[in-house]
Amino acid sequence: MKKKAIAAMLSAVMLCTLPASMVLAEENNSEEPAEITFLTWKRSELGEENFDKVMDAFHEAHPEVKVEVQDMPYDQVHDKILTLSASGQMPDVIPVNSPWYLEFASNGIIIPIDEYYENMDDKFKSDIEGPLWTEYDGAHYALPFDSGTIALFYNKQILSDAGIEPPTNWDELYDAAVKVTDPEKGIYAFTGNMETEPATCITYEVWPYMLQAGAALTEGTKAAFNTEAGVEGMEFYKKLLDAKVMTPGELSAGEEEKRANFSAGNIAFMIEGPWGVGIQKTANPELEFGVVPMPAGKQEATTASGGCMGISSNCENPQAAWTFISWLAGEEGQTQLADIGIFPPNKSVLNSPLIQEDEYMKVFAEAYNGIAVNPDLGMPQSDELRKAFTIQVQEFISGNKTAQEALNEAAAVWNEAFEELGK
Repeated sequence: MKKKAIAAMLSAVMLCTLPASMVLAEENNSEEPAEITFLTWKRSELGEENFDKVMDAFHEAHPEVKVEVQDMPYDQVHDKILTLSASGQMPDVIPVNSPWYLEFASNGIIIPIDEYYENMDDKFKSDIEGPLWTEYDGAHYALPFDSGTIALFYNKQILSDAGIEPPTNWDELYDAAVKVTDPEKGIYAFTGNMETEPATCITYEVWPYMLQAGAALTEGTKAAFNTEAGVEGMEFYKKLLDAKVMTPGELSAGEEEKRANFSAGNIAFMIEGPWGVGIQKTANPELEFGVVPMPAGKQEATTASGGCMGISSNCENPQAAWTFISWLAGEEGQTQLADIGIFPPNKSVLNSPLIQEDEYMKVFAEAYNGIAVNPDLGMPQSDELRKAFTIQVQEFISGNKTAQEALNEAAAVWNEAFEELGK
């Protein structure tokens, strides 16, 4: 009897120390791979062939897991997840964009992952440290997937024809924008885009100017943008609009229109993240463009964005899901993703020659390590707060409110959400 007990104990110890692939095989009790589903918008955004190369690399490294990719446009993903969550039919692995983190974690849409994280080696733990590795209520809920700061893309041909260099400050940006704009030829400095769905436009079009003017978006658990500096940043954005250097229809256009217009070759500038490099190369391989840091106002500043991957609460095989997301967040997966244009939050890859010797990515990396601000991860109901802010920007640029009035209204909504979270 004692021998049987000792044998059982040894078996349990051995199981705990087995690699994840062997544990999966034991749990699956079959030679067939564990099957999981993965919802993303990246496959179509970065090109199916490119993204499938990453998936092939994962399947080669982990034949014990088979991943079915479900792709849909970005602006549909958030609401689709909420709908599927209500019916218990979410994919096993879901994207957790920065504005969704607290919402998904606090509502039980994704599960805590610390029990899996604790079994990883020190290098993995060190590599994923950063603004995207964050807690909610004492637990971690998602692994970093992609990140990046916001920079200024420019059309090399348009600037060359105008005889100007990429701008480095607000005055140069304004002057360049006015000079390159020629509505009769269909050429504009920027695409005007300030739609509310999805509420991401302010990340690019407004918040960087406010930060460059010296404003802060939050201080602790309180909105901090309704200040003189915040007003100054808002007014510079409207100065560009009033100069007619943006395409008309800004209230109904968003990121999709912005990217399509730039790839068509008739827009001089685009404020975008590192994911935009791969998008533009896929959309128009012939387009010659460059990337420079955001032009400075009173100071250099920019926003950081990005997202994570979480395991949905209805996932029936969380170990298989963890094997997948930890590979994507680790050095091998992040190298594969960086190779197709995704900016890696993984430290080893961020500091590798792949990034540091790339003419585009090194621009984003420099800002990521110094002046970038990611406001979303600490914001309750971040997507709703963004919408509230965007609506007030629309009110301001439509002439219905002053910049100060609009910012005060937005701050009141934000502070109410902070107070509700603290109850």
